[in-house]
Amino acid sequence: MAKTTPAPEAKAEPNFSPLQRRGETVGRAQKPQKDNRPEAAVQRKLHAAANNSPRVKQLQAIQRMANRAVAGKTAPIQKEATAKATLANHTALPDTLKSGIENLSGHSMDDVKVHYNSAQPAQLNAHAYAQGTDIHLGPGQEKHLP
Repeated sequence: MAKTTPAPEAKAEPNFSPLQRRGETVGRAQKPQKDNRPEAAVQRKLHAAANNSPRVKQLQAIQRMANRAVAGKTAPIQKEATAKATLANHTALPDTLKSGIENLSGHSMDDVKVHYNSAQPAQLNAHAYAQGTDIHLGPGQEKHLP
């Protein structure tokens, strides 16, 4: 007859959640522990040496100057944009087309004049043409504008 040995009783361990370990309290932030491995110490020294190098110091100074320059210019640009939005469009260009061209080119289209149903493009066998700051559209060609 075969002997059966009783199964060893499982050690009763308290039921901790993954976030709660022995000696820790839930809800309190733990202070990060310093990694004392030799590799980590070498890595910290290399990191400190790199951050204190003359090249990094120079790049940080340049970045600070650029940040100050951008911060100083941001507010006036935004004020100009709101001022431009209130100006009336006297060019006869559709507002969406005018603003799109200005955004893409960076140039103002305020001095451009559009002449609709002009007979001048027909003299050149064209539907439309531009000369200087004048744009001449032949009859019915305004349907191609937005």
